[in-house]
Amino acid sequence: MCIKGFFMFKYIFSLSPSITSILVGIFLQKMSTFMTLPFIAIFLANNTNLSPTKIGIIIGTAPLAGICSSFIGGYLSDKLGRKNILLLTVFTSTLILFSFFLATQIANMEIKIFTFTILCVFSGISSGVYEPVATAFLSDLAPPSLKGVIFQLRYFSLNFGAAIGPMIGLLLNSNGVGISFLYAGFLYIIYFSVFFILMKKNIHSVPTFSGKRHSFKESCSIIVHDKKMLYLILSCILIIFCYNQITTTFPQIMNQEVKNGIEYYSYFLTTNGILVILLQGSLYRVTRKIGLLKSLILGSALLAVGFLSLTINLNSIFILILSVILITSGEILVFPISNELIDTFAPPHMRGAYFGAASFKNLGSVLGPIWGGFLLTHLGSSFLFVSIAIISLIAPFICIAGQKEKGLSKLRV
Repeated sequence: MCIKGFFMFKYIFSLSPSITSILVGIFLQKMSTFMTLPFIAIFLANNTNLSPTKIGIIIGTAPLAGICSSFIGGYLSDKLGRKNILLLTVFTSTLILFSFFLATQIANMEIKIFTFTILCVFSGISSGVYEPVATAFLSDLAPPSLKGVIFQLRYFSLNFGAAIGPMIGLLLNSNGVGISFLYAGFLYIIYFSVFFILMKKNIHSVPTFSGKRHSFKESCSIIVHDKKMLYLILSCILIIFCYNQITTTFPQIMNQEVKNGIEYYSYFLTTNGILVILLQGSLYRVTRKIGLLKSLILGSALLAVGFLSLTINLNSIFILILSVILITSGEILVFPISNELIDTFAPPHMRGAYFGAASFKNLGSVLGPIWGGFLLTHLGSSFLFVSIAIISLIAPFICIAGQKEKGLSKLRV
């Protein structure tokens, strides 16, 4: 099964250079984020008098800025072209990474804190624009028969970058905090150069779409009145809210309730990353057999059972292994499929705006730590896990409730 799980990676060698370069860019963007973002918190804690809460607020400006900027970036890519927006964001990210390195050298504490805050905001904007535009560009370039595979490869690129980024950052920062910003900046210079050359050589392979070019106000109105899209975003917010507990409240629970809990939690995350690689291909085949919406239901159900299993006995290795298998299988089914659903909803000439609007699903990552922490503090870990299991089960049916009969034939419910 594991060998079969790798079947989709054979398609990598048959993809166009443009698609491959975007997948590499998605990997680099996520890797550089995880190379640097965790160490910003460490740097601020060691070099300023800020409280953990204030450091958290500074770090939190990045994802919040990303959510706010994603739709605008997606809309601009519809108007100005995906290639132009991607080149701009890669160039901007390069400048931001070098600026972070320079900011570590600032002696004045107030200026240092202010500079890091501003750079976190701009970093969030750059990442927030890059991800939906890159996803929309992949959808533009992908042959219809390979779209599912390419969205799975995109998900793999994100996970692989997130997995190795912290390890590289740890190695680099052993020679001084901030050096990872410098190396990430040089990587971006290389990527920008390669991407620019590839886009210039393959400019005729970039598709153009007919259709009215809507104003920003018109684009907002179209998406706001698209119930299928709005219900999908709400469904994704709830699922991300639940899944976010694995990286926010769950490590706190492991630390408080389990002997050597942090060590077991690190094994949990490592196993999760390995399983994504091993199971992704096999579960992709399942989605092709049963259809997108049924896969969404199945994935959410696996997440729910995985969360419920954590209420049994966190000191049991067997329970932890069972839960990570269930939760990982659920996330592999749910997250790439959400992009495929967005692709089916979006008119080709509005893909950027639609994928940008879909970034509002990341509100689940903003709300997750707040409400998860509240439930954990006042009602305990078991209540938290049962609650997110119930929400996970409900979430896909919200998406289904937004579907109209005309749109269902394409989705194979």
